[in-house]
Amino acid sequence: MLIKIVLSLYVFFGLLSFILFGVDKYKAIKGKYRISEAMLLASGALFGCYGMIMGMLIFNHKTKKTKFRVIVPIIFSIHTCIWLFISMNPDTLNRLF
Repeated sequence: MLIKIVLSLYVFFGLLSFILFGVDKYKAIKGKYRISEAMLLASGALFGCYGMIMGMLIFNHKTKKTKFRVIVPIIFSIHTCIWLFISMNPDTLNRLF
């Protein structure tokens, strides 16, 4: 049950991160008020790392910024390690909560 909740969080925040990157790219092209970098990174750190990566690659957005080139792979690696650990130890979430 808990794994479904966590998976739902990844899907929700992944979509949110992806959409935020797309909207920010659109606003950058149009010269409008932008979404802060802190908000983009926070959406990725809160379960949205996979959507953040996809948004960066598909929209070609923030790919040259050093901050994003360093922090995004770190966030991605942390979340991937967490998922690998959980997949190897499926009862981990139930024991924690």
